[in-house]
Amino acid sequence: MIHESDNAATDVLIDRLGDQMSREAERLGHDPLRTLLGGTLQALGPEPCTGPPPALGDREERRARIEAGVSMGTFASQRAAFECAKARGTARTYARIQAGVATGTHISPAASAWMAAQLDWPMDFAGNQEAFETFGTKGGSLPGVITEASYMVPRTGDHAGERRVVVVFANGMSGSAWLAGMGSFAHQSFAVRLASDAGFEARVRERMEAL
Repeated sequence: MIHESDNAATDVLIDRLGDQMSREAERLGHDPLRTLLGGTLQALGPEPCTGPPPALGDREERRARIEAGVSMGTFASQRAAFECAKARGTARTYARIQAGVATGTHISPAASAWMAAQLDWPMDFAGNQEAFETFGTKGGSLPGVITEASYMVPRTGDHAGERRVVVVFANGMSGSAWLAGMGSFAHQSFAVRLASDAGFEARVRERMEAL
């Protein structure tokens, strides 16, 4: 689910642990959990998207949507449909989650340690082991949307030895910009530079504050 971005694995967990996960999500103040397949079927289905996708465990509705068929449509129509059907989050919320995982304070120390063990997959690569003391990340994409939420401790640069959290969320992207981003992974390079280069961080902050 984490290493390969396997959405089917996510839905298996939701189906098996649905009620328990829903109660925990409600306790933490999150929106109700929805199946990723349900949201995709709603976005690409024959009927216009008018509300949230099928809820947890609603297999019959998902089956009906599969039998009704899906339509890929144009990039613009996909982007609009997924804006309706998919869950939403903010960079600030995900920064808080990643900071909690990095410090062992998200949900509980045991939960944070388990999450870090999954999110630290970039440290399997020798180059990252040389550049970072720790590096955890999870990204995601939809038509017109690219996201990346990371925590890292650089070994070199202006912030060497410091724990840094960087979250990049972009939406409403044109087809050409989205395809370029998906092919270049520029958002990941941007996050790493932002975490390690104080001058670059200052320029980005200045530009963002001017918006």
